[in-house]
Amino acid sequence: MNIQEVLRGFSIDENVVARILNALDSEKRLVMIRAPAGSGKTTIVLCRAVELAQRGLRTGVFFRTISQVDYALGLIRRILRISNVSVKVVPVVGKVRLCLNPPPDSDPFPKWCDYSKCPLRSRRKRVREFPSVPESLEQLMNIGRSNGVCPYYLSLSEAEKADIVIATQAFFINDKLMEMLGKLDIAVVDEAHGLMHLITEISEEEYRRGRELSSMRLEDMSIEDAGILSRYEDYVDTDGDEVVLRGEGKRLKVVPPIRLIRKRLESVKKIILVSATIYPTGLFGLLFARGIDAEIEVIPGLIRETEKRKILGVVVEDLSSKRELRTPRQYDRYAYVIRKLIERIGKPALILAPGYEFAQELSKRLGFPVCRDPREARGDAVIGVLRGRFSEGIEVDLGAPLRLLVITGLPYRPRSPEFLSMVKVYAREYGVDFYELARAIEESDMISALIQALGRVGRREKGVGVILDSRIRKKNFGMKLVII
Repeated sequence: MNIQEVLRGFSIDENVVARILNALDSEKRLVMIRAPAGSGKTTIVLCRAVELAQRGLRTGVFFRTISQVDYALGLIRRILRISNVSVKVVPVVGKVRLCLNPPPDSDPFPKWCDYSKCPLRSRRKRVREFPSVPESLEQLMNIGRSNGVCPYYLSLSEAEKADIVIATQAFFINDKLMEMLGKLDIAVVDEAHGLMHLITEISEEEYRRGRELSSMRLEDMSIEDAGILSRYEDYVDTDGDEVVLRGEGKRLKVVPPIRLIRKRLESVKKIILVSATIYPTGLFGLLFARGIDAEIEVIPGLIRETEKRKILGVVVEDLSSKRELRTPRQYDRYAYVIRKLIERIGKPALILAPGYEFAQELSKRLGFPVCRDPREARGDAVIGVLRGRFSEGIEVDLGAPLRLLVITGLPYRPRSPEFLSMVKVYAREYGVDFYELARAIEESDMISALIQALGRVGRREKGVGVILDSRIRKKNFGMKLVII
């Protein structure tokens, strides 16, 4: 397989291909790659995984979301068509997504299989018709239905003999889930910035109730209690430093990323962390590679324009999503500017707000629907939220590719007790100043959210991404500013 020839079929910049492939070939056991959103890094990594499979090496590629698992399956199928080679690829996601017999009025939970005495839970056979590369998770579920087997356990049994496993990041994070995939040679984590916040939480009430239920028989519980016990056991089994937030009525377990990386290096030959937002590199070097001889490759262009994507920072005096400025008049001003942008640039248009309350206020003024999932979007203008499903690494198509994306504010997370607790654990683990670390993580997280969102426009056809917040004027992002 000639990997360069295959990648030419994806119109990826040859310099980007060369630099990423060179980093992937590093002899270092930990490799971190930062490349701009839309640069083709995921395609290159998957292409390399196919090539490694031909050499007898097993690769696990871990994505942040389920929709990205489906997207990766499509990319690999295209790579295999172009290269004319054959490998076995198996997608693996959690029980909740693949459950064929969910509770009637709620979502499944890990102990639901045993609680419901699901007839499929003991049928974990392989099936003859399992494809070498499934088209989608839905196809996997249909195979389970037609053969009377559980798709979750079917995928795990098939994963044992797969050349490439495509899974969610939960399988990389959780020890038991990682073991279920079998021995891997290479572990690739896409959108690796998601590993910066490794927090598991449970309410104090559920923790107390779960502890009481742990001594009871599952069959004697209500479905509500069975769900509580399931969440309690997941929490107890999770590694990490525990923090009790009494004022919030909850408990947290926090895992500094370096602990996870060191543990995984005990079982795989190499870990590759890939993201558009390994920024700043010094912060990621600290959190993920302290004391490890790692390779870090940075492809220029953090927030960058392309031939198909124009990016503007629009500055209107005091127009900002800062919480203290969120008044009815401020929402009116945002709506006015958004209308003008649509008149100037056109539709389809996607407006991304920093939260659902902000999104609802814009919806009242603009008349555009608020959507949580791109599959539910109707019309040529919709409102979503930053860090939601509209911000994931997938295509957003509102009847046609996006012409306009408007980001209404710099997406800083609130300084919640959970965030502050996480930073305290990290500061203690790494021996660094709490306040400096908090500011660095805040800024990195904000830029990550911006980059992920801007990557939704200009993927197939030309479009414009706009960041609408007066604070952009003080940021050194290198984009063109429009002062109004």
